[in-house]
Amino acid sequence: AVSRNDTVAVQLLLRTAVDLNLRLPQGETLLQVAADAHALQCLPLLLARGADAAAGSHTGHSVLWLAAARNDAAVVKALLSAGVSADTRAAAEGTPLMAALRATHFDVAQMLLTAGAYVEAADVRKRTPLMLASAGGQTALVKRLIEMHAKIDAEDDEQRTAVLYAAGAREAVILLLAAGANQKAADARGVTVLHAAAAQAGAAVLVPLLASDISVNRRDNAGDTPLLIAAATGHMAVVESLLGRSPDLNVQNLSGDTALIAATRGGYSDICRLLLAAGANRSLRNGVGVSAGDIAASRGFQSIAKELGG
Repeated sequence: AVSRNDTVAVQLLLRTAVDLNLRLPQGETLLQVAADAHALQCLPLLLARGADAAAGSHTGHSVLWLAAARNDAAVVKALLSAGVSADTRAAAEGTPLMAALRATHFDVAQMLLTAGAYVEAADVRKRTPLMLASAGGQTALVKRLIEMHAKIDAEDDEQRTAVLYAAGAREAVILLLAAGANQKAADARGVTVLHAAAAQAGAAVLVPLLASDISVNRRDNAGDTPLLIAAATGHMAVVESLLGRSPDLNVQNLSGDTALIAATRGGYSDICRLLLAAGANRSLRNGVGVSAGDIAASRGFQSIAKELGG
């Protein structure tokens, strides 16, 4: 009756001593059967007579968690409308909000927030809703979570904050900085938001960061500066933006590489020319005694070798 959304039959059966939390042979609860069948009219009937929304199915997940993870907005809405708490979950699972955000189902996440979902819920890696929304570049969600007083500088298990997660999303970075995010914070690897942004292809996110007093010469635990990272990944526009802040061109990381050596290794001739024009030292050698010119010659990058030989 439930799987057919036969509300008349369900109401008749509810008058009997049926166990609404009985598991079927496959491990599903009656609520999960109703959700899977989109028997939306049956869900409130079962809940009103005592069906446990927090009961886990054979997968260990509750009905609301599964609906959120599957982006099943209709079931989520039906459950919330029937009075199920937005934070209802089985004992061993995260919140439905975190399930929606991890699966990038941002509309469902908005529904859960409207229903009062806890904004500081964290998963086993200590990631918060604000971190996941920031990583997805979801400006509206980031703004809403900030307005709901989510902790801006909460750290995950690798000491990353929301602004680090947002490194590729300019508008999210702007919102977080305006809310007081610490742009100088570094994770367990010594990576700041500027290091992370330098690894992105677009330079737009650098504008709000470089407008602050953030150091362009700060090194991560590997000794890399943002310029070295941008040069190694071949992002010309990012290199140009960083050069506008007059960084140290000849910083060597723990392997002895400079930005010029890193750009040469990648075959990024335009970046090599840009660095040379800015005054990069072409004679520096890395930890194994190799210069940018040596790398260009050994890899057959003739145009770069010519520039370096000048």
